[in-house]
Amino acid sequence: MTPSSTPEALLPKASFDGYIRLTFDAFTRLTFRHKLAWEDLDLKHEFRDEFFPVCRAGYCEWATGEGTAISIGWAWFAGSDMEMFIAPGHVNSNVMFVTPKHYDLGAPKTGELLRAWLSGHPWRPERILRSPEAVLPRCAPPPHDACRAKSTVQPYSYLKP
Repeated sequence: MTPSSTPEALLPKASFDGYIRLTFDAFTRLTFRHKLAWEDLDLKHEFRDEFFPVCRAGYCEWATGEGTAISIGWAWFAGSDMEMFIAPGHVNSNVMFVTPKHYDLGAPKTGELLRAWLSGHPWRPERILRSPEAVLPRCAPPPHDACRAKSTVQPYSYLKP
């Protein structure tokens, strides 16, 4: 994410299936810039619906700005202590990592490597960290008991005569 310009030899080309194929080593030498970051209330509610105690959630995207752009997108969340984490699930990208002999590593392995790479960088969106909601000391946990109390479904009720 840091070199001021990407050497011309490292600029990837798009392939027939839309993926940009390159080795992880070549990828780590590319320059990425923050493209988008936003908070998403629907995502926060999805987490809370699954009884996952989040105060904030959203998405980030970085991209190269040179040649055929590589884009990396991921969901994030913040717990009650406002610490931000990459959300469970996929890190999305138009990149496919390949071996030095140009064999695809596959989408799952590419996603794991992207997540590991992101975890080693200061990815947390500063704009969101500086917003007024970020200074709240705690947020209310999801209403676990309230959700259960409203349920009228009885387990195995369909088995009773």
